[in-house]
This record gives sequence, structure tokens and C-alpha cells, in this order.
Amino acid sequence: PNVEFVVVDNGSIDGTAQMVYDNFPDVNVVRLHKNTGMTGYNVGLATARGKYVIMLDDDSHLAPDAVSNMVKIWELDENKDVGVMAFRVINPNNGSLVTHLWEERLGDVEPGREREITSFAACGAAVRRDVLDQVGFFDDDFFLYATEDDLSIRIWDAGHKIVYEPRCLSYHRESGLMRNWK
Repeated sequence: PNVEFVVVDNGSIDGTAQMVYDNFPDVNVVRLHKNTGMTGYNVGLATARGKYVIMLDDDSHLAPDAVSNMVKIWELDENKDVGVMAFRVINPNNGSLVTHLWEERLGDVEPGREREITSFAACGAAVRRDVLDQVGFFDDDFFLYATEDDLSIRIWDAGHKIVYEPRCLSYHRESGLMRNWK
């Protein structure tokens, strides 16, 4: 019942922000006049007031039980040192696992099992508010890519863990467009 929704419109020109504003009055819509890359995430992180902040891309959405699962898991005593919870992320178009690096390539561990990992993907992850207050947000010097890795290093440095939690599920419709990874 205590869920806050913040949508950051990162310079779109297709009317999305107005549609959300008109049709979802309980959603806090923040409009940016140009695409600022990951700085748009920072605006959302600064606006959100919850104990836990879930990050999603514009082409991501949560499974219906993701929030309740996340809260139950995070409230366990053994998870008090977890700073970021990376969700299991699946492409709903073909069922492929977007977070395959955490499931398939981390040595001899049981696939689909929660574990400590090195970074996270902002298309489906949550971070504790107090950890953000301690280490800061994404580095504005990065427009896109490597931002999660940079923030992860600061989170580790502050003594917090990053865990992969497959019981929390998000869906990410990966773009078919070629991306410039530079």
C-alpha cells in the first residue's frame, strides 16, 4: 500500500509524459527538456522518498509480486548489509534471460539462486535509500553505460553488498536497434 511512483521523462517528444500525467494522477511525473542519459535516473532517485528505490528503464516493467518479494527479503536480518538487490531480468518477447551473466557465468553455483555479485543493471534493480544518501547517485560524467559499475564500486567501498535476487523479477524489452557502446 505504501508505494510511490516517479516517472522521469528524459526529453521525450511523443507525448508520453502528458499521457502519464493525464491518466495516472498518483504518479509523480518529472519532465526534463532534453535526454540527459543517466542524470535522468539521478533526478528520479532524488525525487523518490521510499526506504527502497526500484530502478526501471522506459522499456522495463515489474512482475506483479516483485515489490512484495523484495520488501520481504530485504527486511530479513541477514540482508541488512545488502545495498543493492539486482532482480532477475527476462526479455518478455522471447523469454531470454537478460541477466545471464549473473546466472550462467559465475562459477559452480546453482543457477537461479541468489548470490553476491559485482554490479547490477538499472533496468531492474533496487537500492536502499540510506545507501544512496551515503554514497551518492550515478556519476553525471557518464552519459550511459558503466554507470552501474561505478556506483557499485562506491557501494562496496562503503561496506555494502550487491546481490542477485531471482525471486524478484522484472521484464526488459531489449532494443533491436544497434547501439554505440563507445
